[in-house]
Amino acid sequence: MKRVFVFCVLLSTFLPENVQSQIKIDSLQEALQRASSPRHRLELLISLAEQDRQLSATDIIAYGKKALELAQRLGDKHNEARALLSISIGYEHFSNYDESLENLLAALKLFEELKDANGRSNALNNLGYIYWRQRDFTRALEYLKSSYEICEEAKNQTGMSDALNLMGLIYMGMTQFDTALNFFQHSLAIEETLQNKEGIARAYNNIGILYNDQQDYTNALPYYEQSLQLNTELDRKWAIIEALNNIGVLYVHTGDFTRAQEHLMKAHDRLEELKDRNLLKDNYEYLSMLYERSGNQKNALDYYKKRDSLILLQKDRNISDIRNIYYLEKQENEIALMNKEIELLEQQKETNRIKQRAVVIGLILALVIAILIVGRLRSSIRKNKKIFEAKQALSNAKLKNEELEMSRLKDKLEYKNQELINFALHIAQKNDIYYNLSESLQELDFMNKEDASQKIKKLIGNFNHRLKINQDLENFQADVENVNKDFFFRLHDKFPQLTETEKRLVAQLRLNLSSKEISSLNSISVKSVEISRYRLRKKFNLDSSENLTEFIQNL
Repeated sequence: MKRVFVFCVLLSTFLPENVQSQIKIDSLQEALQRASSPRHRLELLISLAEQDRQLSATDIIAYGKKALELAQRLGDKHNEARALLSISIGYEHFSNYDESLENLLAALKLFEELKDANGRSNALNNLGYIYWRQRDFTRALEYLKSSYEICEEAKNQTGMSDALNLMGLIYMGMTQFDTALNFFQHSLAIEETLQNKEGIARAYNNIGILYNDQQDYTNALPYYEQSLQLNTELDRKWAIIEALNNIGVLYVHTGDFTRAQEHLMKAHDRLEELKDRNLLKDNYEYLSMLYERSGNQKNALDYYKKRDSLILLQKDRNISDIRNIYYLEKQENEIALMNKEIELLEQQKETNRIKQRAVVIGLILALVIAILIVGRLRSSIRKNKKIFEAKQALSNAKLKNEELEMSRLKDKLEYKNQELINFALHIAQKNDIYYNLSESLQELDFMNKEDASQKIKKLIGNFNHRLKINQDLENFQADVENVNKDFFFRLHDKFPQLTETEKRLVAQLRLNLSSKEISSLNSISVKSVEISRYRLRKKFNLDSSENLTEFIQNL
């Protein structure tokens, strides 16, 4: 048996790529039928679900859901995430982006829990790709940049190149061609370092498309040809056809119809073997364009009709696939519902048996216990009733005392706060007097010595009064801190970065003083108060809709 298997493997290396893929799928499906171990079945289902280039979207989703159910049953979170990723790709083939994103985000969450850097970057790349398909370039770039950072940290150059390539496509879609070219060249440099011919060919092809979109056919052609050469060496069937199509349509645009026909017909001949409907549709479209521009209207119309026929066929197939998915999900739901009903019935039977036993045992115990405790219950009830009434009365008394104490403390705090407010206003009034005295000093008429002497004596008295104000201000701040000890403790705990000046301003705002009253109280300008308030808002992280004073009073 082993010799036969080895022979098949060796034989498959000489077969075309699509035949090799089909042999691999057939082998996996046959192994799945024979697999008895749940773990082995899970691995085979995951392998089949990840054959997204060879299987239909319906099959990908079907295998993915079976793998998901088995992985959840086995508690295998890594394969659960891989299954979700495959299901997402299946829905993406249908352009069902809502379902695709839902499964993809669930996979990303699991990869993050598992700290799987490769899984996270793959999921983020797929998210970027889906948003790119929907032309939501902003979100696409966010996810791809995150993927690139993860790969860069993990030194995963292949993942970095994939992210750069997709970002290049996005910037090309935004017609930011210079930026797109930088990303493609960066990706190309990484692939050349890795000596990955497949990645190099991809980068050449994308750079060729970029120049082609700018109608710079002279620069586009060498990149297309290098991509074709590498893909031919690798025998990548679909990539060869894509390169031939790209070169063919380029020659159509430049008017070299002979070379255009040569390349497009080569692509057409290869498509007979590969049977890729999307590439065949593009080929028909380009051949129609070629014959229309070269004046052969009959051939142009024939290939245009073939293209339309293929589009209709593809739509019918998509509808059929969607119908299959619908019936598959319906069948799964019906089976799940039936299993749930069976489970509920079993649970109900078990519950009924337990209830019957419990009733019998309960009746016996009840009779025995009733005989033993009926007598005690009566006396116990009376005794407990008295104890309860005594405790209830004591609790009511304590509650009433606590309410009175709380009311007394509240009145005392309100009285203290009102004293502080009155004291603050008193200081503000004194400061206003000092400001007026300062203005009077400037207005002194030293030419009239007698009058100036009298006014100077008066100003000296006012100055002494100012010294008293400073003492009052210090006493005021000390009183504020003493009355609001709990508040300042909470303030320091939540915002330890506040300066003493800022704490003083917070205390004054808590007393609901206006900016003008605070400026007079501290002998500063109203503008300075407003600046200080603005800095406080930043340190408290308040937005424009939130009231600073209310925020402070609710701390």
